[in-house]
Amino acid sequence: MRYANFLNLCEWSGDPSLCHLILNHFRGKTLFPKPLANVMDIVKGHARSTSKKIWGIYDGIKDQKKIKVKGRYRKCMNNYISARNHLRKAEKFMVAGKIRMTRLHTSLASADVRSCDQELARHFREPLGIAKDNKKFNNLCSIVFAICGVLKRNFMLG
Repeated sequence: MRYANFLNLCEWSGDPSLCHLILNHFRGKTLFPKPLANVMDIVKGHARSTSKKIWGIYDGIKDQKKIKVKGRYRKCMNNYISARNHLRKAEKFMVAGKIRMTRLHTSLASADVRSCDQELARHFREPLGIAKDNKKFNNLCSIVFAICGVLKRNFMLG
């Protein structure tokens, strides 16, 4: 795949500039396995750091008057636990060359994080940046989707 085509896939991602920034390091290389593995590592790292942030917020709520707020963060934390489990599965499928299953589990992880966003946004204005972290997570997942789409079309990896 030529470099120009390689970066054109970024137009299919949620944040083309982030995609270009990440994939620019792989100029002249194939999409699989290194770039896809690198993006998966970034997605997993972001999920891990956001999980820790949510846990810190959840654990820091001691006021009984804020029990509903704490419950929303607990649900969000559980969504991130599920998302991280899906990312582990996606990575195993990626290593096995099963691109369709990689994309499926990345999609499920993304859906879990969107549920977290919806939970927090539905009830109150979330001032601590979780929504921004969730958006970045979903943008990173969209880069995985774009790479998987190109791999599936061009190389018939299943």
